[in-house]
Formats: sequence, structure tokens, C-alpha cells
Amino acid sequence: MSSSLQAEILSVLIGIMRKSERNLLASIDAKIYHKVFELLNDIDDDVVADLLVDILTVLTSLSINVNELKLLLRYLKTENQIWVRFDCLFFFVRSFSI
Repeated sequence: MSSSLQAEILSVLIGIMRKSERNLLASIDAKIYHKVFELLNDIDDDVVADLLVDILTVLTSLSINVNELKLLLRYLKTENQIWVRFDCLFFFVRSFSI
């Protein structure tokens, strides 16, 4: 799938999640956190990665549980004192509301 199509789909998903709290809760129940992190491991496009981080930002704006927080922190690691690709983007995820 092309990067522009992926970006369009993710933009629509972000809009749906932001539209109502019910949509956001349904997204959380669907365990989108795990899917977003899986996608971030395979993404090469910066625009798509930014949109995936935006999804994390929207999800954490309502709530985040301990397991999801651990999952997020697990990705904030360095290899040989260098940030792994896209890890710096996680700093832009809104402050956690636990």
C-alpha cells in the first residue's frame, strides 16, 4: 500500500477517534496501542510514523493503563547510546493521565 494511501487512512482514523469519546473508547477497547507499535516497527515513511504517533497522542488524551504505559516505555530505549528510529517522536505524546 502506498504511503499516501496509508496517511489518508490514518488521518481518517484520527478524525473518527477525535469525534467522540465513544469512538475513542472503542479504539482503546480494540487494543490499538499494540497495533500502532507493531506498525511503527515496520514503517519507513516519516509522515506515516508521525500519524501513528498522533494516534498514540489521541489515545493517551483520555486514559492509559499500566500495561500500555509499559509498552510505550519499552520502545524508549537506545542502542549504543543512540535513539532508535522514531523513538524521539514518543516524547511528543501528550503527558500521561494514569
